[in-house]
Amino acid sequence: MTMPYGAIFARPVPGSPAAKAKIQAGDVVTAINGNALPDWHAFAPIISSQALDTTVYLTTYRDRQLMERAVVIRSGKCPHQALKR
Repeated sequence: MTMPYGAIFARPVPGSPAAKAKIQAGDVVTAINGNALPDWHAFAPIISSQALDTTVYLTTYRDRQLMERAVVIRSGKCPHQALKR
């Protein structure tokens, strides 16, 4: 059995960069810019460290499929939208 990793997304705020990238509640973010997301604790610091207007690529897992989503960082804050996995 493999260890779970990543962060489960809560409901994205309507109109937010995550919502615009079509991330849905329950999506599991497994990588940011191709780098594995070790756990939910790492999500906010990594996203918050990105410059404004930077595009980051989130690898998400939904319905047994991996998908890459491009998200443009639009604010200096990262609300805690990722839940413990």
